[in-house]
Amino acid sequence: MLAGSACKIFSGASLEALLEDKSIASQKPHDVVRSRLEFDKTDSYWWDTTGVVLSKLMAQAEYPLPVHYKALAFFYDNVLQAWGPIPHPTDGQSDSRPWKATMLEDGSNFEPSLNLSATGTTETCVRFTIECNSTLSGTAEDPLNQKTTHDLVMRCARALPDFDLTVYNYMVETLMCDDTEALSLRQKFPDCRHPQIFFAFDFERSGRILAKCAPFLYWKSHELGITRKALAIKFISGVPEVGSQFEDCLAAWHKFLVTFPAELGGEPTTESMNFDVVKPGKSSRIKIYIRPHNTSFNSAKYFYTLGGLLNDDATLEGVRILRIFYETLFDIKEGEEDKELTSYHPGNGSVLFNCAFRPGAALPIPQFYITIWKFLPSNASIIERLTEFWRRIGWNRQAEKYAKDWPDTFPWVGANEWGSMDVLSFAYKADGSGVYQSVYYSPMAHVAAKKLGYV
Repeated sequence: MLAGSACKIFSGASLEALLEDKSIASQKPHDVVRSRLEFDKTDSYWWDTTGVVLSKLMAQAEYPLPVHYKALAFFYDNVLQAWGPIPHPTDGQSDSRPWKATMLEDGSNFEPSLNLSATGTTETCVRFTIECNSTLSGTAEDPLNQKTTHDLVMRCARALPDFDLTVYNYMVETLMCDDTEALSLRQKFPDCRHPQIFFAFDFERSGRILAKCAPFLYWKSHELGITRKALAIKFISGVPEVGSQFEDCLAAWHKFLVTFPAELGGEPTTESMNFDVVKPGKSSRIKIYIRPHNTSFNSAKYFYTLGGLLNDDATLEGVRILRIFYETLFDIKEGEEDKELTSYHPGNGSVLFNCAFRPGAALPIPQFYITIWKFLPSNASIIERLTEFWRRIGWNRQAEKYAKDWPDTFPWVGANEWGSMDVLSFAYKADGSGVYQSVYYSPMAHVAAKKLGYV
């Protein structure tokens, strides 16, 4: 892979000349990129299962071609090398490669997503999360799998004009572990598979590429001997330039957690964080991810309103539509608001919330997530119910095209199987976005590797 080779071909005058060629304009962008750049076997596998998926999602969302190519070129030059070796079913076993992805239940380390808002179609944003790794991940050279992410970050700092390292560098100092600490923690907890850090990107329709960092709290909280909640509060309070402006919001959030009703499962678990890798300022956004113990609608409603602290019109409208979501996806009826959802499959999956903190805000703003494969029998059943929900809220075009879009994006996954339709999120915003929903996927990396002939 040649450094910067894709950006040289697929930008500026070179891209303009390419797009003027009618034979090129009629081809799929991911095929054009493949035909003009170098791919070894590992790169080829990851391009088929990540780059092609993102390209198809951008095509389905009708991205402008220059933006589409810019995103793929950035991806090839900076991200493709961060996926690591082709995954194998024996990863993580004692007699094989020590590292296995922790991000998704099936062992994939790529989670693409569609963010939908307003009309459900024309504002669509294509995004993805990566759990970077290398041949050193899980070994004594990189026990907690931190170093490949750092390498990716350094490449992004050179490639993206508004990529700012201020908060990232602070995060490394406060939440990551040095080599000695990491090795000691791995020896103390040899069977633990908690992740340490993920990274994510939004391919915005404007052409901007927004990077986001997602550190987890498990390992550093053990190293410091404090709770994950205390570590999250400590981190946000100390963010350079803006940390003191989160004080009121953090105090309200802490009080909300410690008074969480016992009948709704008691205080939720604090798990991880997320922040945009931009210069800290008034628009800075930091999220904490929290997992309630219950999955009922009333538990979700309580969290969505912060126990009644949020009662503005947008929040109440969000609760109304979240109720429709529960009715449509999970068939809850009047009087079943406290009923726990039925689990269809083994594995880790539940309701999750993030709380978004902004400088000077009095309260954080929650967003609802649910691991949807856990609570419906198959990919097909999820698609059927999700598209019905979209029709009920007026997203008819997205509902009509989705049944075709999904199998075209993941042709190696069967509709009657489960796991590829991964997570659904929900929020309602008063800024004109209205319903704000993301659909997250697993590419089923091991299935893809087998069916595409890579293992």
